[in-house]
Amino acid sequence: MAINDKTKREMSSKHPKAEPISQDVLLKGEAPPSLHPIFYSKIDGDQIKKCALRTKGSAGVSQQEDALWHKMVTGFKDSSSSLCNAVAVLSRRLATEYVDPKGLEALLANRGDSH
Repeated sequence: MAINDKTKREMSSKHPKAEPISQDVLLKGEAPPSLHPIFYSKIDGDQIKKCALRTKGSAGVSQQEDALWHKMVTGFKDSSSSLCNAVAVLSRRLATEYVDPKGLEALLANRGDSH
């Protein structure tokens, strides 16, 4: 389902324009011990599935409705499980490693911004 102009305006009114990163607000050096990667080990395919099934409402960043995500994480047997596991791996990586922003362009391309 394509996003119409009314939806774009509504999303824009609720989400401020992105601003350049301010270097003085970023953490420098190693991550603090409280952010040890083991903390994120509970993010697994089952957790992703549970969270996806609890979603309700609007399309959000991915422009996919909650019903579609519910179907994707439950309706395709091994493929659904593989999807949940892949989202978990991505989530853990984004939470524990530096990821070059250039590599995130495809993930962020559908934010609803009018580039």
